[in-house]
Amino acid sequence: PCVGEQDWTFFVGVGGPCVGGLIIANVVARFLRLKSPETVTIAVECCYQNMGIALSAVPVMFKGEEAAQAIAVPLFYGLVEVIAVGLYCVVSWKLGWTKAPHDDPLCKVLTTVYAV
Repeated sequence: PCVGEQDWTFFVGVGGPCVGGLIIANVVARFLRLKSPETVTIAVECCYQNMGIALSAVPVMFKGEEAAQAIAVPLFYGLVEVIAVGLYCVVSWKLGWTKAPHDDPLCKVLTTVYAV
């Protein structure tokens, strides 16, 4: 079945680790008393995965209908990742958790290096 025809367990099982990873990484980083920018960095690094590797491995590991089903996993995870990590980054920036000033325009934030 294609992504839209999957059971709810597929969506929870594939998308859950991304969203859960953001939450757990934040809790652990805060527990360790890390600064806000460090917390954001750790959360993003924990959740952001290279979908290219998974997408290139599926045809090698699976054939036919199995490959069609298996490809749904990295595709859906990638979609969840783009939305969840993207929203997390924007919200973190607006809350002042990043090194970018929260009142800078979005275009400036996306094109300026704030690393020290």
